[in-house]
Amino acid sequence: MLPSHPLLGVARNVKSNISDLSKMMMNTRRVSTENITILNQCREELNRLLQEQVTFIENGFNEILRRLSEKKHEFILHFEK
Repeated sequence: MLPSHPLLGVARNVKSNISDLSKMMMNTRRVSTENITILNQCREELNRLLQEQVTFIENGFNEILRRLSEKKHEFILHFEK
């Protein structure tokens, strides 16, 4: 049997650590990519909801203006009598 050199054990540990680090980096990259996808989906949903809210507000104000115009017309007709 050949005597084991102390650096061989260290080299094995370093090689194992590098392999573990590589796996961790690949997992981190995968999770980051998934998070970016989720973030983009959330951003799109927020923009859709914002646009929907703006539409509801615009419709509400248009309805108020329509009703005010009707009331104005009613008052005009009433006072013209």
